[in-house]
Amino acid sequence: MSTSDNPELEAAKDYRAQQQKRFKTDENYRLRLEPDQLDAAVEFIKQQFPDTALPDLRQSILNKMVAQVAPEDDPLTHLSLESEAREIEKVISGLGLSLRSGVTVGILHGDHLEAMQMPVMTTQASVIMMTRHLTTLIYRLAKLFARTVIMGPTHDGIIQMNWEAKPVMKSLMADIELRRDWGMFFLDYCRNPKAPDIGRSIKISGDQQIHLIGDIDEAMTWFVLAHEYSHHVLEHSWGGIAQAGGEASSISQTKETEADTLGTVICMLLGQNNPRGLNHCAKTNVGAVLILSVLDFIKRGHQIMLTGDEEGFRKEQKHPPLADRLTTIANVTRQFIERHCPGDQEGLDAYLKQQTDVAELIDAIWKDNRSFLLHAYKVGERGVADQQDWLPN
Repeated sequence: MSTSDNPELEAAKDYRAQQQKRFKTDENYRLRLEPDQLDAAVEFIKQQFPDTALPDLRQSILNKMVAQVAPEDDPLTHLSLESEAREIEKVISGLGLSLRSGVTVGILHGDHLEAMQMPVMTTQASVIMMTRHLTTLIYRLAKLFARTVIMGPTHDGIIQMNWEAKPVMKSLMADIELRRDWGMFFLDYCRNPKAPDIGRSIKISGDQQIHLIGDIDEAMTWFVLAHEYSHHVLEHSWGGIAQAGGEASSISQTKETEADTLGTVICMLLGQNNPRGLNHCAKTNVGAVLILSVLDFIKRGHQIMLTGDEEGFRKEQKHPPLADRLTTIANVTRQFIERHCPGDQEGLDAYLKQQTDVAELIDAIWKDNRSFLLHAYKVGERGVADQQDWLPN
């Protein structure tokens, strides 16, 4: 169905454009790659992956450059996000769930680390947006994590990885450059989560790391989008309109748990069936574990950079505590495997162990960098207060 046949979705697109224009901090000229910049862009990307042949890179970028998108959208990022959203919608439809009048997605080139679902008044359509800073964080995190885990040979199309905290942390402590990159990652986002620095460019070597970066990035993005789509599907907004006075934290947390539940199922199905093949990080939901953990740690780290202590970092009670959200993911994973693969205890144990291993590893990395942030505060480094000037949903 075209949007001309769906006036409510057309209205949602107009509303998305209004919000993007209202809250953008990038001028529109920065959202376009001009023809005379193409060669430089191709060369820059190739420098980041010096050992990898990228024969279709130039044409792929060129195809996106000439694509027709709305004035507030960047073709390079918007088309990728829209493609991922379409895959999520296929899974939702396959589950027999209704998208009602539909969803329009986009990147908000503005401040904060946010993803949000916004109902459009008097319609059954929604707007879902991710801020550019969140998409950048996801990519930086995927690169760091791929450089950190211990990788072995590929078996049955799956890269054999060791992400148990003890051996990986031993390796990480011996890698001064990688440890520094983790420190700068947390410092950038904890010092100013509203408008963080984007970090230095890092070269990636080897096909295994490149493939793992793609899988982790995709798995985290899918979970973020699937969570927001779940709010739309489950009709979590008050009669299609956001409540002016908010709602009780217990109700809000119940809705967030429901969105995590459906989002977990969507990611498991996408991990197994998508146009690019198996994505093990999505199928096992380690991508969800990773992004939820890091966003929680950044809130803690921001509080440290403001006050010297993380106490009181949970300034809002809309979302359940991290431990509860990770438990939800594990429980849903268990129920999914028991329903679709009855008797596969070995497979279930493997999925849950990988979730636990990733949670423990990123927690160990955080604790190492928590010390770094405390030292930075002690020597005079200070965070920027995050004045929330809009209401993500």
